[in-house]
Amino acid sequence: MFAMRSRTRAAIAAYPVAPVIYRRPVLRTLTGLMLGGMTALLIWLLLSPPGADPA
Repeated sequence: MFAMRSRTRAAIAAYPVAPVIYRRPVLRTLTGLMLGGMTALLIWLLLSPPGADPA
């Protein structure tokens, strides 16, 4: 288990009234890095000459 912030716990307790906003900066950063890497690979695949290897 993990401890939730009191603000998050209160928002979950009052869920039907107030929407719960749950932010995780680590997951957001990892997702951004993954999407950035996929974008770079896609650009490489679109612009590279035929037969070129990105590695």
